[in-house]
Amino acid sequence: QERSVQRLYWAVVQGVMQRSTTVMAPVGRHATQRTKMAVTQGGREAITHVMVQEVIGHYTWVQCRLETGRTHQIRVHLRHLGFPLAGDPTYGKHPIREEDQLLELQLGRQALQAHELSFIHPKQDQVMTFSIPMAEDMASFLQALRNKAVK
Repeated sequence: QERSVQRLYWAVVQGVMQRSTTVMAPVGRHATQRTKMAVTQGGREAITHVMVQEVIGHYTWVQCRLETGRTHQIRVHLRHLGFPLAGDPTYGKHPIREEDQLLELQLGRQALQAHELSFIHPKQDQVMTFSIPMAEDMASFLQALRNKAVK
């Protein structure tokens, strides 16, 4: 059932991601920090498709499609790739550049947003798709990154 539902998310990650990729890495509780999740051998299967949308300076805007739905899956998989979410206090990295720190502080949250949900309606047997536009704060964050990148 979980694979009959398609979930798309937008995220902005720290770093320059050169190409799209698929992460197939099990996710489970962190070995020593039990409130966190991590890629672990004993974890549950987790698959995330990461599609690069735009590289902006020291950041990359990506779209993530989940095949599985583990706790913190996107955050953990992006961190595992070496591209943590901008503004993520749990799995992120503190930006090195002061101007990047300020932009992430202005966002005030992790740069992750649900974008689209699709599933087959159980009675009508038709694909139902629901999507929302990018949140204003996330769009402003991307625009601020673009403005900084052209300077």
